[in-house]
Amino acid sequence: GFHLWLAGEGGERAALEAQARRAGVADRVHFLGWRRDTASLLAAADIFVCSSRREPLGNVMIEAWAAGKPVVAADSDGPHELIRDGETGLLVPVEDAGALAVAIRKLSDNKELQTKLAVQGQARYQSEFTEDRVVAMYREFFDKVAR
Repeated sequence: GFHLWLAGEGGERAALEAQARRAGVADRVHFLGWRRDTASLLAAADIFVCSSRREPLGNVMIEAWAAGKPVVAADSDGPHELIRDGETGLLVPVEDAGALAVAIRKLSDNKELQTKLAVQGQARYQSEFTEDRVVAMYREFFDKVAR
């Protein structure tokens, strides 16, 4: 019953499309290409999944939190620094497809957990990552270094 939307573009697209066909799930894996309508995609999603092997900052998690979506992410640098596992998202080992599938299923089957992660993620966004908060932090920083 799941559909996967892959937004972005890269050299692996043809291989991934072929893999989806071989696995018999091509009708449920949607390759969206490069997109600029991130907010629309997030609004339509039930769960945001970031399986990146390397995610240095994690802006995509912050965007998902802003949209009020529960997050599942590979425990790479950015998600590791941002997500409090079990509180603001679920973390799984990098390159562990089985653990990623278990986490997605766990979240899909547990609406209470979905709501908890979405609400706590959005609260973290509101307290630390809104435009006003980030601008204030930059001003504090510039004030310190200007002295």
